[in-house]
Amino acid sequence: MVTADDGEVTLGWMLDESHEMAPEDLPALVAAGAKRMGSADAQLYLADIDQRELFPVSPPGGEQLPDLDIDSTLAGRAFQTSEHTGPDGDDHVWFPVRNGTDRLGVVRLTFDRFDETTAARARHLASLTSDLIVAKSKYSDLFHRVRRRETVVIAAELQRELLPPLTFRSPQVSVAGILEPAYEVAGDAFDYAFDGGILSAAVFDGVGHDLSSSVMTALAVGTYRHARRRGLDLTATATEIDGALRSQFRDQSFVTAALVQLDAATGEVRWLNAGHPRPLLLRAGRVVRTLACTPRPPLGLPRAAAPMIGTEQLEPGDALLLFTDGVVEARSAAGRAFGFDRLAEFLQRAAASGFSPPETMRRLVHDVVDHHDGRLQDDATCVLVEWRSR
Repeated sequence: MVTADDGEVTLGWMLDESHEMAPEDLPALVAAGAKRMGSADAQLYLADIDQRELFPVSPPGGEQLPDLDIDSTLAGRAFQTSEHTGPDGDDHVWFPVRNGTDRLGVVRLTFDRFDETTAARARHLASLTSDLIVAKSKYSDLFHRVRRRETVVIAAELQRELLPPLTFRSPQVSVAGILEPAYEVAGDAFDYAFDGGILSAAVFDGVGHDLSSSVMTALAVGTYRHARRRGLDLTATATEIDGALRSQFRDQSFVTAALVQLDAATGEVRWLNAGHPRPLLLRAGRVVRTLACTPRPPLGLPRAAAPMIGTEQLEPGDALLLFTDGVVEARSAAGRAFGFDRLAEFLQRAAASGFSPPETMRRLVHDVVDHHDGRLQDDATCVLVEWRSR
């Protein structure tokens, strides 16, 4: 018999049981593992795709529990901070469920006695739960369905399949991205990879706001990955994307983009601007300037000369914000644009409040959506790249 103190044995047992487990049985497996660790029960919640609420993942025939607001509950606090919260009045403790640093949701556990040892084992349980969610999502739609509160349009379905994990963090660099509107996005995307000490990141915005925009952007992202994996530099990568777009779209279809490479050993950043808003440089919690270089035409359009590659030497702790024009051009009912000044002020307030990069991006894009009275007319995408140290 496995005792409540055998946390390592319990995690091994869960891993063994999971190999041939149906995805819908994951909540029951988590509950069984939690019980072996001394928790009276366990309830898994996943964040909806626009990260405003936490939705319960209940076993078949299980109790229907209410959704939880991320901005006003202990569960939401655990999601925001990536730290456990509680116990509350019912002995519930909320643990974040994260894939690396990418926040998926929370798990609620119930302990009569809660101490540091219990917290460590519960944290490991939540970590294994996140790994199993990611693994099972590869061949199941269950967790995708749970995270949706309305129908996703086809263009948005295509776009979201392009996205990497929203958050990545290493001792040297971090990346946090977000994309809105969650259910109707069409044309925006971002991508990144960290290999050989080089962080490559890009933001794309296909012209228009329909399915054809998503197809254009999907081709641009796929070609970007193909060029990046072949080790091409920024200029050659843009040329590759030009050729791919022109071969499939022979009219005036195009994709604007910002392509960035950050050397994690030195802090040198190089970027190419293809008709895109200039990245913002943040230092010591303040926006100090935009990163300017002579832009080339959007990807897919003819160009007259080789593009200029911008360079900048970062200081440890510096961050770059890449964003699409839907962020600053979002307008209120009165016609007032969100604008660069409000964007800079928001980033500075977030830094002063100590928000993590993913929490800053979540709050920023919600501020943009709320400024537009809850319904964006254009996609809004943000990616925050931070050089953390040498």
